[in-house]
Formats: sequence, structure tokens, C-alpha cells
Amino acid sequence: MSAKASFLLVASQLCMGISIYLLNYPTILIFKSCNILSVVAVGIFCSRIKTKALKLTLKKILVALVITVGMLLFYLGGEQSGVDEKEISTSHYIIGLALLTCTLFIDGFIPDFQAEIKEKFSPAPLEMY
Repeated sequence: MSAKASFLLVASQLCMGISIYLLNYPTILIFKSCNILSVVAVGIFCSRIKTKALKLTLKKILVALVITVGMLLFYLGGEQSGVDEKEISTSHYIIGLALLTCTLFIDGFIPDFQAEIKEKFSPAPLEMY
């Protein structure tokens, strides 16, 4: 089970690293600010957690939505600088967005696997790192 979580972490970092090379920073920042929504979506639709304390509640879902909306308003509401962003070809842009989407999807499953490990093995807090 921890091998699955480890594999997902490596795959997520690989996709993120390649997408950083292909896209500009504001695009990556906006995408990653939606990470909490991917965790909530996986928690709602794909979660296998049975422990009530680790399950998503309506309160946790609402907090995730408010945080994401706040981050998006912050990132999108700022002044636009006169600095030209690097030109990105369409193929690089599509590949970069696909990799970022994979990163978000993978990141959504990591907390679920971690919760399964906590449920099954009850590790001490520092053993999860």
C-alpha cells in the first residue's frame, strides 16, 4: 500500500517537473491552486476509507471550495504586469496542461492512500514522512 502512495508521489513530481518546463509559471500556479478540488473529488467519488474521522464531511468540502475560490480570485484579480510571458507553442501548451491535469488527478489519490495506511497500520505521525 505504501508502494502505491510512493509510486503516485514520484509520478506526480515527474509530471509536474515536465509541465514546469513546458508552461509559464502563472498557468502552473492557477492549476496547482485547484489541487484541493482534485483531492475532494477523489474523496467523494473514489474513496475507500471506512474510518469516520478520515472521511470527507460536508464541512470539509465547503472549506475546500472556499479556499479554492479565494486562491483563484487572488491569482486572477491582481494587476497584469507589462512583462511578456514566454511564448508557448500550442503543442507544448496542450501537453503541459495534460501533464498538469495528470498531476492533479494523481495528487487527488495520494491522501486516500495515506488514509488507508493510517487506518490499517496506525503509524505514529512522524512515520508517515
